[in-house]
Amino acid sequence: MKVYQLVGEIADFDYVSETFGFRICGPASLKKFLADCAEGEKVEIEINSPGGLCVPGMEMANAIKNSKAHVIAHVTGMAASMASVIACACDEIKMEEASFMMIHD
Repeated sequence: MKVYQLVGEIADFDYVSETFGFRICGPASLKKFLADCAEGEKVEIEINSPGGLCVPGMEMANAIKNSKAHVIAHVTGMAASMASVIACACDEIKMEEASFMMIHD
C-alpha cells in the first residue's frame, strides 16, 4: 500500500529540515501522490500533525475528496485542528490507541 506522510505543520509548501528535524507539508506533494494512484487503489495518509494553515489544508482535504483512490487516514500521533479536517476527508480513519484527534468547537 502506498503511504503519504502528513507529518508536521500544514502550510503552502513542502519543506524538510534534516538539521532541525522538522517537516512542513503542503498541498503540492499530496496532490502529486494522489494523482499517481489508480482508481479504487487503497492508499494511506499517515498523520501526525498539529494542524496549520486553513487554505492549504482545505485544498488538501478537497484533493482527497476528489481522488479516485480509496484513502485511509492513519493517525499515528495527533491530528489536530486542520489535520483533523484532512483526516475526516478520507474514506476511512484508523487511529492508534495512543493517538488523538482535536476538532475545534
